[in-house]
This record gives sequence, C-alpha cells and structure tokens, in this order.
Amino acid sequence: MSRRLDETQFPGLHIWQDPEMFCFGTDAVLLSGFTARLVQRMKGRKMVRNLVDLGCGNGIMPVLLARETEIPEITGVEMLPRACELARESVEMNGLSDRIRILRADIACVLDPRKEKGGMQGVSGADQTVFDADPHVFDADRIRSMFNTCDMVISNPPYMKQGHGRQNALPERLAARQETTADLEAFLKLGGKLLRSGGSFCMVHRANRMADILSISRALRLEPKLLRLVSGRRGEEPKLLLLQMVKDGGAELRVLPEMAIREADGSFSEEMLSYYYGCRTEGNVLKFL
Repeated sequence: MSRRLDETQFPGLHIWQDPEMFCFGTDAVLLSGFTARLVQRMKGRKMVRNLVDLGCGNGIMPVLLARETEIPEITGVEMLPRACELARESVEMNGLSDRIRILRADIACVLDPRKEKGGMQGVSGADQTVFDADPHVFDADRIRSMFNTCDMVISNPPYMKQGHGRQNALPERLAARQETTADLEAFLKLGGKLLRSGGSFCMVHRANRMADILSISRALRLEPKLLRLVSGRRGEEPKLLLLQMVKDGGAELRVLPEMAIREADGSFSEEMLSYYYGCRTEGNVLKFL
C-alpha cells in the first residue's frame, strides 16, 4: 500500500494518509472543532484531563485536538493495523508522543473478550489478513483498565448498517463506512463504560440515524445534551449531526442553530472556515456554546 504526507488546516501540522484507505474529511474537522469548543467552554469549570477517540483511523482528530486544546492525555483506539501505524507515525512526526497514544483494539472485543480478535464480519480469505496482522498487539486489556475514568470520549463511527449502502471491495474502506465488527450500540456502550459520571461523549453521525442514537444513548445512561444539525449547503436538508451526550446527565437537550458547510454559492461558510482554522482565532462561534 502507498502513503502520502498531507497538510492539515494548521501550519506545520501534517498527517500521514494511505489513499487506498479512507482519508479524513470534513466530518473529522467538524467533530474536532465541536469538541474543541466544548473543552474551551468547560475550561475553568471542569478540566478535561483525558480524552479517548473510538475508531481514530489515521489519528487526525487526536492530532487536531492536541493542537487546539490543552488536554494532557489523548488516546486513539483503532482496529486496523495499517491505520494504527500511520496514526503513530503522525503523532511522532508532529512531536505529540508525550500527549497522544494509539491503541489497537476491536471495540467488540473490548466489550466481550470471548469474541475472536481481529475478525471482521463479511470479510474472509486473503482480505481477512488486513485485520489479523500482528494478533498479539491488541490493547483491549489496557482499554478496559480505563473504564469509569475518562472525562471525554469522541467518535466518528461508520455511518451505515452492515450490508447497507455502497459495497466497497477494499476491506479498509468497508470498515470505515459500515458497521462491521461493532455497530452503533457498541460504540456508544464502550464510550459509556469509559466515561466517569458526568463525562461527555461527542459524536458526528448521519442525521437520519438520529432516532437510533438518541434512543440507544439514553438507554445506556448517556443523556443527549447538545445537538447541532449540519447541512452541506445553506438552505439544504441537514445531512449530519453533532451531538454531546453526558453520562448520568439530567434530561434536557439544547438544540443549537443549524450550521452550513457551504453557502448557497458553493463557497465555504464563515463558520466552516473557522472550524478549519481553529477556534482560538475565530470570533463569534462560541456564542452558540
């Protein structure tokens, strides 16, 4: 497989990516910006000491959040060995090894140690080696040792249920788009187990999965607290949602003004540009948080 070194929106911050896998996009930037603003809002009231990114891919969100916040301990959890390798190289290259660690684990196996490690539903034969590489380096036990200790968890999980949407021949891209070993409930369940009472789980997902997310999260003691819908272009139907859930939180959901990634003419909205260039330099977006 090939790889390339890409620039991020921040000067001097780069990320290793494999174009044959799933490269980061707007969703990761949105969730990173949403989370950074929440952390900034909590500063002085609740110090975010540690954060876990479930399904961190090539490490883009841990790297961005290390730049945009002062969180001292950030952990990325990823199943694919190639993505873990790229994430660790990006962390080291950006001089962030003292704040970010990348752990390899299948979320389903963390929740249930009896499950076979490294397997992926719907993938067999030679393609399965993508997930079975280095079977003895799984970090599930280390992740379990963090249960009930984390201040914040974030995730940009696969959006599609298994077997839905476009089927991709490359297993890495399939795992990024579809719920393979772990479904939406598994991501939410592990996030809830990691969080301390009062900790926050922030997620980006498809707006058409909102009912699933809200019903499952409440059943797992993750109370939806802050919701923002995101449209691709001003005036269009929202396609994404940004959601903050609080473990053992009170029952009250605040819905923020809708955000548009692009204006009607196709140019990036002022707010989206602020997400790309960081909340420390933008002005009025924090009024919504």
